[in-house]
Amino acid sequence: MKKIFPCLFMSDVKVCGFRKTEKFEVLHECVTCVHYHRFFAGMEKQEDEFWDEVDAVRGKEGVSCVCDGKECDNEIVGSCFRKSVDDVLIWVCPRFDVDSFPDGAVIKEEFLRLRKGGLC
Repeated sequence: MKKIFPCLFMSDVKVCGFRKTEKFEVLHECVTCVHYHRFFAGMEKQEDEFWDEVDAVRGKEGVSCVCDGKECDNEIVGSCFRKSVDDVLIWVCPRFDVDSFPDGAVIKEEFLRLRKGGLC
């Protein structure tokens, strides 16, 4: 009996037409798959929402910190927390207040997700 493997990119896609093993690898066929394009479009949308929220909190001035609205001393304005390559929270600005963001805000959800599994 042939084993069926789920899509690497979309959790709601239970059967992948390309994946033949349990090994995690992006196949050439994946970059042309509609599921990959849907995943990529979703990631771009989430990133755009994140930066829109950062800009809204920062205001029109463009130099104020997302953490508290004062002048930002981080090397990258808006980098209130950082994660490692393997998606672990490794640094948080001491001025960052996650509760200043409304529930459901992408930046808040991302921080809480990272904090749940991170070191900080």
